[in-house]
Amino acid sequence: MNTLELIEQLKTNKRAKTVLQQDFVQWIAGKAGTYTHAVTLTFPFEVTDADEVEKYLAFFSRKINSECCRRPKEEEKVKMALVIHGINSSKKLHVHAAIQSPDKISSIEMSRRIKKSWHKALHHKRAIVDIKTYDDDGWIGYISKEFTLTNTRGISQYCNF
Repeated sequence: MNTLELIEQLKTNKRAKTVLQQDFVQWIAGKAGTYTHAVTLTFPFEVTDADEVEKYLAFFSRKINSECCRRPKEEEKVKMALVIHGINSSKKLHVHAAIQSPDKISSIEMSRRIKKSWHKALHHKRAIVDIKTYDDDGWIGYISKEFTLTNTRGISQYCNF
């Protein structure tokens, strides 16, 4: 393969990655009514692989749902997109999320419940939670930045749309 062919292949892969990310953004944005919180969940200790992160996300998912509704039916569960970052990089593993607050819960109260649920999921008071108001689908674009054609592992199985 010559240099021009390699450059063209790289451009094609970049376009394919961009299309994949755009499709993900549209898919996620179309799944939930309106996200209200852009969230980053980090660990105060070393987490070594995505499977370990998934275990904590399972706890978080159960905790946030029980915080918002005692015994939620499927349609009552908190709508959220959870994406694991740092899988194929030197960054520490962390989670980005877009979460939709149930109608009956204020934004401030939902922020409190998100923090409480993450702390309980990790059994650690120093668990770091960064919460911002969800403004537009730019957040979904940002959290999909690590996706490639061969790396879609970052989408958590505990997403609920």
